[in-house]
Amino acid sequence: MESQKRPSVAQSGGQPTPWVEYKAPDGRVYYFNPATKKTTWEKPDELKSEQERLSVWKEYAKDGRTYWYNTETKKSTWTRPAELGSSNESPATANKPPAAQGHAAVEPISTTPAIVSTDISQRGQAVRPSSPTAGNSRRVIHPPPALLERARVPRREYRTQEEAEDLFLNLLSTHNVGSDWTWEQTLREIASDPDYRILKTLQERKEAFHKYISELLDKEREESKERMKQQREKFFEMMRQLPITEVTRFRKVKLLAADNPAFVGRDSERFFDEFMDLFIRDTKERRRLVQADSMRVLNDHLEGLKLSAKWTDVKVDLLAKFRHLLMPALQTNSSVPMDTPYIYGADTDPEAGLSLLDFMDAFERAISDAERREAEARQREKDSVLRSQRQHRDAFRQLLDEYRAQITPASTWT
Repeated sequence: MESQKRPSVAQSGGQPTPWVEYKAPDGRVYYFNPATKKTTWEKPDELKSEQERLSVWKEYAKDGRTYWYNTETKKSTWTRPAELGSSNESPATANKPPAAQGHAAVEPISTTPAIVSTDISQRGQAVRPSSPTAGNSRRVIHPPPALLERARVPRREYRTQEEAEDLFLNLLSTHNVGSDWTWEQTLREIASDPDYRILKTLQERKEAFHKYISELLDKEREESKERMKQQREKFFEMMRQLPITEVTRFRKVKLLAADNPAFVGRDSERFFDEFMDLFIRDTKERRRLVQADSMRVLNDHLEGLKLSAKWTDVKVDLLAKFRHLLMPALQTNSSVPMDTPYIYGADTDPEAGLSLLDFMDAFERAISDAERREAEARQREKDSVLRSQRQHRDAFRQLLDEYRAQITPASTWT
């Protein structure tokens, strides 16, 4: 795609101007500086005629529409002021000297770059110069490739305001707008996109931008939580494979698993603390259940123990029958003393079981039960005696009632 350049004498300080005029697909005119890569809707001073530069009216653009502002009266208008001349009058025509008397006007050949009016939506070749003179002052300029690519994309249509907002949000996502971007930074990236004006007002665009940033932050937070959850699960799985106890410290884990991919640097210590809290709680609960089951076995065995039983005799009997209920750390072979630790496997909890104090506690409870049973038996016997005596007294009173008529104050016991 090529664009045509017309001759012009517009210049700033006698130097050629680098500004080039283009026409967008919707007919709006904008200006591009190939040297600085800057694009603007406002007409640069270098392209203005002498009359425009000296006038109190200044030309500006808003949302692609041109308006004029009077610096003296402080008023603005969408209509081009008459004193600026026709909008079709180029700077070259405005400053062109009159023709000499009796001679035809001669078009001066200028080497100053001029306004290039180009419709970048057309795909035809640029118009060739009609004369050698004009051809010397014209050259073909190609618009920026990115601008041409965007110009080929037709503006999408929408039926509702919600659909327009969705298209604008998709525009932000297409340009990879980050959650830490500012509106000004985003505007520089998307202003030249055809979908930028799918929302009519600047306020609507800003509201859609803030909504996009808010949703993007929420999405990033959820993704961060999910990543953290996965890292935590991998770290916990790694910890379950290590030979640790409830007194293991982080520095030991760091030495054992520093090369493990699940060891995730600064988050590892926090994960370690969380794992150890759960590990200690689960370990204590598991030991409590094992101890409860073992004590139930001992209590069933000692049920009915006589009050005359001695601890030394009961201890030998319990160790002979229930040595396996002891903690693995206390289990010994029969040929070695009790204070010699038994070597147990790495997967075995050394404290999951009973101690000798638990054996003694079970014995004491059994003796207490025996004492209670004996006291209850004595009380039952005493109650039985009292009941028998009461029955005898009642029977004797009944007998006296039967002989009441025969008994007198003079009667004797014998």
